[in-house]
Amino acid sequence: MKNKKFVLYFRYLLFFFLIIQIVYSCVSFKGNKPVQTEIEEMINTVSIKVMSDSFSPNDDKISDYLVFELTNKKAEFNPVLNWELTIYNAEDKIVFTHKRKYDLPEEYVWNGKGNDNKVLSDGKYYAGLRVDFINGSFATEKSNEFYIDTTPPDIEVKEDKKYFSPDNDGIDDELTFQFVKANDMTGIKNWKLVILNPLTNKEFAVFSGDGSPKTDIIWNGIGNNGKLVESAEEYPVQIISEDLVGNKILKEVSPVLVDILVEKLGDGRYKIRVSSIRFKPNLPVMTDYERNMDILDLLANALKKFPEHKILIEGYANYWRKGLSEKRGYNLSYNRALLVSDELNKRGIEKDRMTVKGRGYENPIIPLRPNMTYEEKLEMGVNRRVEFYLEK
Repeated sequence: MKNKKFVLYFRYLLFFFLIIQIVYSCVSFKGNKPVQTEIEEMINTVSIKVMSDSFSPNDDKISDYLVFELTNKKAEFNPVLNWELTIYNAEDKIVFTHKRKYDLPEEYVWNGKGNDNKVLSDGKYYAGLRVDFINGSFATEKSNEFYIDTTPPDIEVKEDKKYFSPDNDGIDDELTFQFVKANDMTGIKNWKLVILNPLTNKEFAVFSGDGSPKTDIIWNGIGNNGKLVESAEEYPVQIISEDLVGNKILKEVSPVLVDILVEKLGDGRYKIRVSSIRFKPNLPVMTDYERNMDILDLLANALKKFPEHKILIEGYANYWRKGLSEKRGYNLSYNRALLVSDELNKRGIEKDRMTVKGRGYENPIIPLRPNMTYEEKLEMGVNRRVEFYLEK
């Protein structure tokens, strides 16, 4: 009986003790603030590297994308919960955001488009990376700056004189091309200045270089084939350039205007050759080519420099295919030369100074050959010319 009372007494005592413990715990909880867990930023845990300092997202298959190399340096200890890559412009404004869950990829390829799915404007940008880890910590990093460049080089060239006269008389024998502007956001890769043959529109003379052009180009009038420019002719000029991200430009600049070239012959005479007057096919009639009148003006001015010299004007026709009539060639060349003498007379050259002769298909500059290409036959147009011989 005593044992039962003891057990019952012990149970009451244990129950009372538990009640006191519960009350004490409640009072302690009321007197303390709840524990707050802080999110820890992990320094130097992730990295973002731009693999190129510029690109050109214009769908030309050259430098259209930018690659970011992404690294979680402590991947073994810090599994990724999610990550976010953000692009900022030069004013620190967010222009693009890409967010994904779980593993951080080794690289991310960007097409240069913003959140509106349009290609961003040319300029300077940088990227930010934030990675949140499963353990509640996070890490951030910023990339180096890079450029979007979809604009080709801005190059301007000017010539130092209007008319160029490479006839070795010491006056205007050389032409200088001056690069007055050569700019590009990401840098010029290469450039080329092309002087075209006016008859074929093919390259006549070419100057080129890598990087930005540093010096002027001085030209003596001789083409890649070793031939001198034609007197009173107009040579088209192009500038071609590419920048470091593949943007290219091809534009026409001011043409080269060749003056009347006066050649001194071994026998003391002077010679002028003009192939640039345009005549209608098989007729002694000039076309409406706007430079015909300018060429005749230049001719008259050149001949006035030799007032004591007689002028022999020889006309030539072009034997561009077999079977052409020799007689017709002589008549055609004579009548064309006669037409030129009449125009010169209108410009102040006395008739009694001039003698006219038709030479037909004689002495072709480029003779007809078997299996000539279309471009080679076009070049035969120089055979259709007028030559002037000056002697006292």
